Amino acid sequence: MANLTNAKIANTFKDLLQVNAATSNSGIDDTVRQVQDGGGTAGPFGLSNTRLDVTGQFALNGTVLTATASQLNDLVLGSGITALTTEDDTILITRGGVSVSTATASATVKVNPELDITRVIAGTGNFTTKVCAAAALFTGQVSGTGATFSSNVTATAYFGDGSNLTNIVTDTSVVAFTINRLTVVSHAAITSATFTNAIIADDGVKVDNITIDGTEIDLSSGSLTLDVAADIVLDAAGEEVIFKDGATNIGHISMASDNLTIKSLVGDKDVVIQGVDDSSNITALTLDMSDAGTADFNHDVKLKSDSAELTFGADSEIKFIHVADSGLNFKHADTGDDKFPTMVFQTGDTDIAAADKLGVINFQAPDEAAGTDAILVAAGIEAVSEGDFAADNNATKLSFKTGASEAATEKVAISSDGNLNIPNDSGKIQLGASADLQIFHDGANSQIVDNGTGNLKLQGSQVDIVGSGETMATFVDDGAATLFHDNSSKLATTATGIAVTGVVTATDVFVSAVAVGVDNLLGKNLHIEKSAVADIQGLTDGTNIAVDFNAGQNFTVTLGGNRTLDNPTNCVAGQVGSIFIVQDGTGSRTLAYGGNWDFTAGTAPTLSTDANAIDRLDYIVHTSTDVQAVLTKAYS
Repeated sequence: MANLTNAKIANTFKDLLQVNAATSNSGIDDTVRQVQDGGGTAGPFGLSNTRLDVTGQFALNGTVLTATASQLNDLVLGSGITALTTEDDTILITRGGVSVSTATASATVKVNPELDITRVIAGTGNFTTKVCAAAALFTGQVSGTGATFSSNVTATAYFGDGSNLTNIVTDTSVVAFTINRLTVVSHAAITSATFTNAIIADDGVKVDNITIDGTEIDLSSGSLTLDVAADIVLDAAGEEVIFKDGATNIGHISMASDNLTIKSLVGDKDVVIQGVDDSSNITALTLDMSDAGTADFNHDVKLKSDSAELTFGADSEIKFIHVADSGLNFKHADTGDDKFPTMVFQTGDTDIAAADKLGVINFQAPDEAAGTDAILVAAGIEAVSEGDFAADNNATKLSFKTGASEAATEKVAISSDGNLNIPNDSGKIQLGASADLQIFHDGANSQIVDNGTGNLKLQGSQVDIVGSGETMATFVDDGAATLFHDNSSKLATTATGIAVTGVVTATDVFVSAVAVGVDNLLGKNLHIEKSAVADIQGLTDGTNIAVDFNAGQNFTVTLGGNRTLDNPTNCVAGQVGSIFIVQDGTGSRTLAYGGNWDFTAGTAPTLSTDANAIDRLDYIVHTSTDVQAVLTKAYS
């Protein structure tokens, strides 16, 4: 060892030992602290004022001690201990205050109460070992010509055929012993034993009870617990793993055609899968064997694949197929003719009355934290009976329900007789991208409205407009268009014009040519066979007398004072007529004229002055601002 005399600490601090204390310069106390050198490198042991801890290997004279602490603790050393060195330098140590004398060829070792040895081997000559004790423990071979045991014997192995053993209990059943390895050639019955290595027996090992790591297997009563650190393997060599209740086979697990089969062997008994949900026992799945294996799930059935299929039928021909982030496809997988998927909604109600629902499909948004409308049924389709069902009656309508800011109500229905019904006055049939064509009832009137840019067309070989029990108009393809009054034809188109039955009344008629009462115009645009009548319309007397040529052709007025005949309105060139001007009972009333009235030589005529005298002003419209007139006086 180097001498540190007069050496500087800075040059030798790594050669100094210290304890690793939480507080510097605290020294050794009752806490075990790791020993390290001056540079902070820890050693393999720790110190306190009462204890030495070795964290690495421990060696004596260069030989590493391999015994564990628990093994060393088993060596309870007492007084009068003497070491015995055998032929192969094995050291024998007794405990409990036992003395071991020097071994000789005829040495006898006396043990009280227990002897732990590795091997006892004879040196030279005959070696006889006699052990008389309450118990003996041998961790190695037991060899010798004879031994006497008064109680339990524990050993790793016994050598020999037993012919030289004496004082052995004749009963083949040993009450209790512990061995590391037991080899049985034919048969052994063991009441109680602890095995630390393999048990090998040609004829089997028969025990009443088995204890594995403190867990007992009792085949006659109680529960069986298998508690292992790794897998539990049941290898039936391709055959069945059978579960029994007494003599009854209740089920098995087997491998058939490379399939794992779990089978119940009791007729009509269900297969039940149970568990615990928040401390409550639940039956998650029941397979009903009395009903062809019907599966009864306690709660949801979830298919987690984005392309999951739910199939039906012996050939899986009907499928519900999940489309990722979209929905479900309902498909018939059979490609043959008339192989279409069919879905039926069937009620369980056996007494269906009018207005009963046979089936409902509702559409609804998710519940919201606030608001009342969004959580209501937004739309739906319902099948509703239209009367009490009977053997000869199942009248049903299909109702379509929608809502805007309210629970969905019926907006359209298809009745059992095929009628399309819109039950509310605000409902419309709308056609076109911009609702160009609308058919609706507004509460008072029924309307067909064309809001588009094109024409409204009614097309057919014959189109009839009918009222309540009578025809109002007919339109025949390549034929007549006929208008009716009181179910009687009044006007009809012909190949040459129109045919009118009855009197024609019009406020304004413009035609290029017309013949009345004759078959041709005789070279004239207007040909009246007998007569034509233009009614005389009364004018309103006043300071200024207004004349509207749209109101008539002939007029009359009685003057109650001096008046002015205003320029006529709605003048159309060519219109002719007369105005009768009557003096009242006073007479001598004068009449002035608007600037559009034109008289001979530009001089306005004067009226007759006698009371009740009648003058006639005849006119023809030359232009819209020029009305030429002639006054004829003093008609009786």
